[in-house]
Amino acid sequence: MIYALCIIYNSNINERLINLESKISKLIIFDNSTNEFNIKNNALFCLYHDITYIAFNKNLGLSFAYEYVSKNYLKDDDYLLLLDSDTNITLEYINKVYEDIINNHYLTYIPISIDEKTSIIHSPMIKNDKHKFKMWKKRDKVSTYDYFSGINNGLVILNKLFKEINYFDDSHLFVYFTDLYLFRRFYEFKVKTKVINYINKCDFSFTCNDKNLLIRRLKFLKKDAKNYYSYLYRKRNFLLNFILKNIHYFYFKITKSIECSKNTSYKYFFNYLFV
Repeated sequence: MIYALCIIYNSNINERLINLESKISKLIIFDNSTNEFNIKNNALFCLYHDITYIAFNKNLGLSFAYEYVSKNYLKDDDYLLLLDSDTNITLEYINKVYEDIINNHYLTYIPISIDEKTSIIHSPMIKNDKHKFKMWKKRDKVSTYDYFSGINNGLVILNKLFKEINYFDDSHLFVYFTDLYLFRRFYEFKVKTKVINYINKCDFSFTCNDKNLLIRRLKFLKKDAKNYYSYLYRKRNFLLNFILKNIHYFYFKITKSIECSKNTSYKYFFNYLFV
């Protein structure tokens, strides 16, 4: 059975989610909102539509929500569909996943996610010969079942796999990098992912042109970035881990600052860099 988990934060529930209920075993809303108005509205919406609603009246992050739902609502042989608050996933995708589960029983599935503003494919990325992930393109005619990385929106994962990759024991990420971390664990545990031929249009958080919003998101991202890069170099000694993670983090900050500058103005580059 497939359960769908949508995590929201200080926003109203996406009403498009109701359309998915006919094809999934249970729709679960995990509300990380801190705004009392949103919490009351979302609780009433779920009560009216008979949707499972979870809220702790504080923001507990993504990893906590995954663990809570995985351990309290799913059995090992259930699948969990991860959705974000503005998802455009439709029944077409779920039908294709169901069909492939019946025929192949793969452990993980992802759609082809594109930026709705630029139509550029952001997910999946495929492992290349240099042991790094590069953008995957449909026209490449590469395997659709391979070592991929991607975003969490639309990811379908066998619940038992969370335990097998020790995701909940080792994850120290709050919101950002949870997808990179999850797919990195897949790769390390030799778990391949099946790409479903379905276009998922996404509104990526760093492609907006609001300078103040971008700065707030960069501030929020800092701790997760450092924890993720510390994890990447965890097998090195303390000093080498410290050096490599900070080099990688600084490089990431530069590239992210350039990306944000392109969306607003290059005069704000140092505002982003030194957030």
